[in-house]
Amino acid sequence: MSAVIVPYINTTDNVCSICFDNIPSTMIKTHCNHLFCSECITKAIDYNGKLCPICRNEFRLCDNFKECNLCSIIISIGVKNNKLQQCLMLMLFILILILILILIFIAYKIYNMRI
Repeated sequence: MSAVIVPYINTTDNVCSICFDNIPSTMIKTHCNHLFCSECITKAIDYNGKLCPICRNEFRLCDNFKECNLCSIIISIGVKNNKLQQCLMLMLFILILILILILIFIAYKIYNMRI
């Protein structure tokens, strides 16, 4: 079963499982049948990864993930996290390179002092 957009129906069942607000026009229904507004599920996936904040079942990508709102959120957060990880790795590499250059400079100064 894939996550789907469910049209708004004015009942008490259209309540986000996190913020308990009425979901205005669309809601995201997970594979485990929990309902969320897009803002809450986006924050939950960003914080907890691909786990349902209610039952902790892992979200999976649908066969038609390009048309699925939940899958789109999971993919966009994954891309954001990958870019952050790449940026941190680049910063670490630059820091190590600077430390190596400092050590080479110090070794050069010590070697020249002996001569």
